Amino acid sequence: MAGAVGELEEVLASQRRGLSPKDPDTMATWHSLAYFRGLAGDAAGAVAELEKLLTERNVLLGPKNPVTLTTQHSLAFFRGQAGDAAGAVRELEATLASQLQVLGPEHPDTRTTRHDLAYWQRLANDL
Repeated sequence: MAGAVGELEEVLASQRRGLSPKDPDTMATWHSLAYFRGLAGDAAGAVAELEKLLTERNVLLGPKNPVTLTTQHSLAFFRGQAGDAAGAVRELEATLASQLQVLGPEHPDTRTTRHDLAYWQRLANDL
């Protein structure tokens, strides 16, 4: 995972120089970097990056855009991984509400969010 993080850092730096920092490909790489950073064990670092990315995506795409919702879901996951199960629950509840409106109850992303919400609720003792 550390190798992937290093490679993605280089790609992101190159994209930010050659493309706009707000280019969809640059932002997708930023998301991937944050995600792999979290998988490599730096959940707090992933949360910090995903919070910034979510702010940008909310402005550029809007809070109900499916890409924005994917970032919000990833943020919730790593928030939980960083030890904030209650924060993960809050974030996933908000994500699910938007996904139900935008994607519908049967969409795979909505179903995944329901599953993850139940998981973090259990860990937060919010049965």
